[in-house]
Amino acid sequence: MSSTITIQTAQNVRLNYELASVGDRILATLIDGLVLLAYGLIWVVVFTSIGSQPETAVLILLALPYMLYHLLMEIFFNGQSIGKRSMSIQVVKLDGSTPSVSDYLLRWMFRLLEINLASGVIALITILVNGKGQRIGDIAAGTTVVKLVNRDEFNDIPLTQINPNYKVNFPEVVMLTDHDITLVQRIINRSLKANNETMLGPVADKIKAITGIESPLSDYVFLQIVISDYNHLASIS
Repeated sequence: MSSTITIQTAQNVRLNYELASVGDRILATLIDGLVLLAYGLIWVVVFTSIGSQPETAVLILLALPYMLYHLLMEIFFNGQSIGKRSMSIQVVKLDGSTPSVSDYLLRWMFRLLEINLASGVIALITILVNGKGQRIGDIAAGTTVVKLVNRDEFNDIPLTQINPNYKVNFPEVVMLTDHDITLVQRIINRSLKANNETMLGPVADKIKAITGIESPLSDYVFLQIVISDYNHLASIS
């Protein structure tokens, strides 16, 4: 299996990612398993200490977070569970867009078969033969899992590779300044080093407010394209 993957967005920008290794994904799953085990043990201790046997309805209610853990974590924490965050890996779309709730739902549904029922054997085989770091759930959702590496060597350099036939996607970026673009690049670098893509949300919102751009792309990809468009227009002006 290739250790890297190049995602070509619909905007003709290539993004290079390091695929999460099988070992990273197994360790992330084990960490998540420990989190769920701790959750269960806490409630065992609680009910044991009060000498009470929970009713069926209570057990079902308490089981919901256990059953929905991976789905809810990926939806609300940008494609990461506690295990994935610990291993610095994340779910991303192969087209550069932000994974939707339905994408995470597909991954979760297939997870029940690939990992829960088959003890991870189906997922492991699929990832090894697929070449894009995808299990069946990823293939169905158009996603993969990548490694978020701290890149201390990043300074204020462009973070995208531009296709030779590059066409500007957001001409509105002419409303921005060199200072704006430098600031965007610095914040992208900081978010990569901190493994915290949520830092990009306010920046992307500010850029959209200034330019009037509307885009369904993830904040990271959107800002990459803004930088590429600005640099391209600056080079020909």
